[in-house]
Amino acid sequence: MNYLSFDMNGIDSKELSAKLLFDIATARNSGFSLVKFILAKDADEKIKKALVSRLRDAKKRGIITFFASALDFDKGTTEVEYLLNKYPSLKEENDGTASLFVKL
Repeated sequence: MNYLSFDMNGIDSKELSAKLLFDIATARNSGFSLVKFILAKDADEKIKKALVSRLRDAKKRGIITFFASALDFDKGTTEVEYLLNKYPSLKEENDGTASLFVKL
């Protein structure tokens, strides 16, 4: 699978925006078009919501194309269908962790 993975565990909400934008820029400069942000299943809900909020803002600003959470794989959203068509191995790799896939 050709994506870059970043562990977001242990990040507080003050560092979140800077780390998120830095990781996206790093992936883009390294030639990746897909990023996986990993959170622990028991991660603080406040951090999860903040991460989703920052990703929505990044999408509005045109920094990313879209994002999909691991929970979206059960729902079959348009974003998930795209990811599974382009990266079929994601189906096996989706282990139900609180991860987010970001298309750059």
